[in-house]
Amino acid sequence: MVSFLLILFCAIVFPGIIAKTKAKFSGRKGASILQPWFDIFKLFKKGSIFSTTTSIIFQLSPIINFVILIIAVLFIPFGNKFPAFIHFQGDFLLFIC
Repeated sequence: MVSFLLILFCAIVFPGIIAKTKAKFSGRKGASILQPWFDIFKLFKKGSIFSTTTSIIFQLSPIINFVILIIAVLFIPFGNKFPAFIHFQGDFLLFIC
């Protein structure tokens, strides 16, 4: 479970660090390191607008994509101390595929 939280933390903080570093190198102040957090919270507050001609598959695909991403992250190990949350013999080969 530690690996999942570490990946989630790094996935949100690293883009902020990269944007801040790029801004400093170009002579600007730049946004806060936590700006991706603010953007995510703002986007989750927004509603969805779907056309009347779209099917249920079109509406469910973002949720399915998010769930598949979370399941894939649960397969990533962090050495012997923090094994993957979902692990079995050959799990890294499954993740690569």
